Amino acid sequence: MGTDAHVAKSCTGEQDFYGLILERIDGRPMRLARYWGQVLLVVNVASRSPLATTQLRELQSLHERYNEVGLKVMGFPCNDFGGMEPWDDGRIQDHYERTLGLSFTLFSKVSIAREPRHPLFAMLARAAEVPRDVGGVPPHARLAREPATTAGSQGPVHDNFEKFLVGRDGRLLHRFGPEIPPQAPQVLTALEQALGVARNGLSAAAASVGPSSLLPSPA
Repeated sequence: MGTDAHVAKSCTGEQDFYGLILERIDGRPMRLARYWGQVLLVVNVASRSPLATTQLRELQSLHERYNEVGLKVMGFPCNDFGGMEPWDDGRIQDHYERTLGLSFTLFSKVSIAREPRHPLFAMLARAAEVPRDVGGVPPHARLAREPATTAGSQGPVHDNFEKFLVGRDGRLLHRFGPEIPPQAPQVLTALEQALGVARNGLSAAAASVGPSSLLPSPA
């Protein structure tokens, strides 16, 4: 698992961040370490949400635009908020991929607001320094090390389409509320800065040095 300085415990205390094993929408397991060194945009999605039409389309656009320079859009269907994702994984996959034409990575339906809570979202919420950073103010909490543990910093997810931006080094960079669409200016700026392809002319390679060297490559 690595040295203590690089361990981020999940809510169960059994796994580090990159050691989490996720289940893709088709049932295949995937260790999060596969995305080590990439920028992650983690979103809890719901197809019947009033936000779905616009935000799913914008998430797909981000995937098409930035996937090759290191952005991994990760969609996690969830029915906890208003019962807006009632289908099983098979029907969800068919709707998202065939009907809507989405190609960013989808994962199996998760529980976020009720037990057992998905460990990834538990860790993301714990890492936020403020209860709910709807404006995208960066908390800069490090998931790849020990997350915040005080009660006031838990920051539970409150609704569909919350967005967590994790940097190449496992740092939680920004958290955006549902009311902020994926292609809002502040989201694009944060993404491009994390990727090293910001409008200031940095190349993608610039993002692969510096902070990312703080973590050892997972085995």
